Amino acid sequence: ANPHILVLGIGEIGADVCRNLKESNYQNFTIINRTYGKAAMLAIECNAQVIEFEHVWEAIAKADIIISSINTGEYFIDKSQLIDNQLLTHKYFIDLSMPRS
Repeated sequence: ANPHILVLGIGEIGADVCRNLKESNYQNFTIINRTYGKAAMLAIECNAQVIEFEHVWEAIAKADIIISSINTGEYFIDKSQLIDNQLLTHKYFIDLSMPRS
């Protein structure tokens, strides 16, 4: 009924996702970005929590839904990392990155 949503990366796409989550009345979402200050400003605007990037895997472990828009040259989340971090619970991953991450 009230999933814990994690938004990774807040470029244009990630910021739009956060604003849409706020407008949809989701109460339990967290923002992570490499630049903490930018994430903190958006978190205030969207009434969200913010976590420092170094705690990304802890946040992924706690989330039910992970929406990623991180711009990297390689995959940021893959199956082996989920196994290595013992993330064996059901989660929904939505990748909005271009290229995919």
